[in-house]
Amino acid sequence: MCRAIWVAILAATTDQAARLRRAAGPDAQVILLATGAEEILGEQTTMDVVIVDGSRPDAAAFSARLRETRPEVAILVVGGDDQEAGHHVIPWESLEDALPGAITRALIARSRSGRNA
Repeated sequence: MCRAIWVAILAATTDQAARLRRAAGPDAQVILLATGAEEILGEQTTMDVVIVDGSRPDAAAFSARLRETRPEVAILVVGGDDQEAGHHVIPWESLEDALPGAITRALIARSRSGRNA
């Protein structure tokens, strides 16, 4: 039996974090909801994916720092203009329909980028 995908969420507000959590789907085990980057960067628990609210002004810097400190973690950015910020990026408009599949695509992209590193 496979375990759930362990997900951390970094959002601009607690309401946005709750919206992302609801949209993540049943296969995502949300282990951390955060509105501060340091909450996630300081977390030692295993996580597979971090979902980042791309509307945060620090989204790109956070993603770059997370890639440095936790290269095993896939980064999924929701919204924002920086297509390079995450392993996969989706718009807020398609969140409810696209988030579970986007989590999988971020994991696959992370896996592929790890082989090429």
